[in-house]
Amino acid sequence: MKTKILMVVAALLFLGGCGYKDIDRRFFVVSIGVDKSDDKENMYDITLKLAVPSSETKTASTESRMMTESAETISEAVRIIKSKVEKELDFSHTKIIIFGENVVEDDLTNILDWFYRRRDIQAISWTAVGSLRLFQSFKLNLLVNEHPLIHYL
Repeated sequence: MKTKILMVVAALLFLGGCGYKDIDRRFFVVSIGVDKSDDKENMYDITLKLAVPSSETKTASTESRMMTESAETISEAVRIIKSKVEKELDFSHTKIIIFGENVVEDDLTNILDWFYRRRDIQAISWTAVGSLRLFQSFKLNLLVNEHPLIHYL
């Protein structure tokens, strides 16, 4: 009986690291844009700015990738974008959320509810309202830590 308990405890000790994802298998979402879609079938255009992690520690890579998708809900758009990239999306480094002007004119309850319910998006992320189309304003190489965002909006 003691040997069975000892074997179960030993087996449980080796299961601790199963949920770990290596950094080279992730894309870090650093910016999210939400805009109304021109398409009548889809309600939202969702734009994600993905930071591409580099394995070299000496050179700081500023390489990023833009992904835009139209869908009826934000969750559906993120799921479609996730199916198009080869790595897992990690929202824990999201620093800014930009809403289009035409999205803010309507009720934001459903949109903000999605952001509140995602535990991996930080509550201290910046929010802004963009006057340009979001995919155009995201193409600016904004280094949030070095330049105040107010200069670009």
